[in-house]
Amino acid sequence: MALDFVERVKGFLLNPVESFNKYKNEEFGEAFKFYLVLVVISSILTALVSSLGMGAYMGAVPGFGGAGLGIAMIAGLFIFMLVACILGLFIGSAIVHLFVIILGGKQGFIKTVMAMIYSSTPSMLFSWIPLIGILAGLWALVLEVLALREIQEMSTAKAVLAIILPVIIIVILVMALAAFFVIAAVSTMGL
Repeated sequence: MALDFVERVKGFLLNPVESFNKYKNEEFGEAFKFYLVLVVISSILTALVSSLGMGAYMGAVPGFGGAGLGIAMIAGLFIFMLVACILGLFIGSAIVHLFVIILGGKQGFIKTVMAMIYSSTPSMLFSWIPLIGILAGLWALVLEVLALREIQEMSTAKAVLAIILPVIIIVILVMALAAFFVIAAVSTMGL
């Protein structure tokens, strides 16, 4: 398992197209086990790094600090990250899959989830490192396009649209909602 995990990570990071094609027909359970290992690693590292920063801040506040708080903070962040990553995988995959369907992808929801799992490798492993995490996130976006293209058997342009259109729609909705609240606030002030 450990060697297979390392081989997958190396493949998804350095030779993604070949790796996506190699693993696209595997059982979902195997892909999900790989994701769970990534999530545990990411959650541990993120919780440790975040708690160090928060612990230093909280230690400066009178009445806070101590080993118990640090352990509780790490455990809480770890559990939060586990739950957020797993829920985020399925919610994000569902949103992307809607656009995959609209754009002609025919391989099913599970294949979209698998594409999202594989493409998340760099961000899951490196997101906890300042600045490098940003680059890892950008590489993960590129990998999402490549993974959808290979696993859903779509064109590159359609895979890009399946990733970008939900973001554009969400931004438009947030802007419309913000405009609504600004207009409502201004109208209640009588301006």
